[in-house]
Order: sequence, then structure tokens, then C-alpha cells
Amino acid sequence: MPKTTQKAPPSLAELRQRILDGHDVTPAEYAQARTIAELDELQALAEVQAAARQAEADRVAHVEQVKAEILSQAGDTDADQADADLIRDAAARIITRAKNRYAAVNHGIASLRRLGLTEGEEYAGATWKNASMGLSDAVIIDGRRIGQTPAGPALADALAGALADAGVQRGYLAPLIHVHGNAQPRQKVTQ
Repeated sequence: MPKTTQKAPPSLAELRQRILDGHDVTPAEYAQARTIAELDELQALAEVQAAARQAEADRVAHVEQVKAEILSQAGDTDADQADADLIRDAAARIITRAKNRYAAVNHGIASLRRLGLTEGEEYAGATWKNASMGLSDAVIIDGRRIGQTPAGPALADALAGALADAGVQRGYLAPLIHVHGNAQPRQKVTQ
């Protein structure tokens, strides 16, 4: 049995041209061609709109992925504030000890001088020294030098070490903080 091929109905453009060429076109042919043409236009429009919806959905999904990455990498700002409070407390302790040390050294030197001890003269395990050669004024108690060590170098060294530990350059904290300390290896605390 031979295959029969069904001829596609003429397009709306073909029917219009036939009418303009003076040929007869039935209302049913024209209506069918017009319906098919409108259906084709609607299907094409539907495909464009579906593609636009898919593109928008893809864009939203990408933005959601970027948001999730940012949130997972940004960390918790509440934790940052808690850590900053710890740093503030530690810095206040270091500054207070430096301030107290400065006052204690001044008082110690004045007391030892009132007792008649001259610089470098040791008596009962105590002596004092004026600042010299990069060293601050100090009292020496049983061989332990207690100088007027300012808090700045310790804090600068701590920040320099923190920057090194985090793998960032010293300028990372600029313009508010310019770090001039030296990143020292962490000291192991023995108890």
C-alpha cells in the first residue's frame, strides 16, 4: 500500500496572495489559515515568554546562590562584636598594667633614692637604672628588670601578628589603624 502524503494547508500569506492575484479562496480556507497563523503566533509568543520566565528563574537561582555564598563566607557580625569586646578588654588590661608599671617604677626609683641608693647600687636585692641605650627607666628586684614598658609596642605586635595569622598585609586595617609592630611567633604559655 503506497504512503499517502497529506499536503499542508496553504498559509495565510499564500491565501492573501491568491486573493490579490484574483483567485478564489473560500471563507473556510481563509478562516482555517487565519486560525493556524494566530495559533502559530501564540505558540511562538508562548515560547518567548517561557524562555523569558526560564531566564528569570535562572537569574533568581544564580542570585540566591551568590547570596548563600556571601552569607556562608561573611561570618557572623555578632561574633565580630563579641571578639572586638574581648580585644578591647585585653587591650585595657595591657594598658592598665603598663600604666601601673610606669607608676610603680617611678615610685620605686623615688623610694630607693630616698633611701640613699644610687643608680646601679644594689641593696637587699633591689636597685634602679635610668633610661639608656633603648631601655626605659627601671627597677631591678632580685635580678628581674621591671621597666616602664609602654603598651603600644605589645598592642602593635599583637595586631601585626593577627594580620600575619589571617594572611593579610599590614595595610588591611588602614586608614583607621596603621600597624608598625612586628609579627612575632606566638608565645607558648606554660603553667
